[in-house]
Amino acid sequence: MVQKKGFNLLKTQVEPQTIWTKIYKWTTTTARAIMVLVELIIVVAFGFRVVVDLQFKNFNKDIAVKEEIMSVLQESETRLRSTQDRIALYEQLWRNTPYISNVYLEVSKIIPLAVEELNIQIVNGEITIRGFASTETIATIESGFKNSSLFTQTELSNIESQGNSTDSFVIKSKLNNLPMRSEVLF
Repeated sequence: MVQKKGFNLLKTQVEPQTIWTKIYKWTTTTARAIMVLVELIIVVAFGFRVVVDLQFKNFNKDIAVKEEIMSVLQESETRLRSTQDRIALYEQLWRNTPYISNVYLEVSKIIPLAVEELNIQIVNGEITIRGFASTETIATIESGFKNSSLFTQTELSNIESQGNSTDSFVIKSKLNNLPMRSEVLF
């Protein structure tokens, strides 16, 4: 059977929309999209918060481990800094002290082997020599110091007779223009 189709020429009459109808239509279309968007933002924020919390937890663990390492290395650092300071001081002392090898060579040339209980001191640019020798040897030593270019203001400050062939003596002399170690070696 064939069905009849008909035309309705009347305009459909639409009921005027009330406030509740407008709210219903808005909640079923636009509000639903807004709610989905807000839920997506909340999910992304939650995921971001989880990632940040994990990173914070890992950073706290790393900080704790590094604090342990720092506390262990603190004593080593103190010793190292102390050693560095001492090395710098030794280097400064080394560079600023006179080079006295030449003095000892000259003294060994001047003083004969016959001198007994020889004591040589070099303090603040002055050399003091004590020992026991005959009067002739003491005179030879004194003249040797006076004729040397390394020594100035040489004086025989003390001579005492020991009752036998040896006398005790003390000779003092100023050192003349000693180079510093830094000038000779570096």
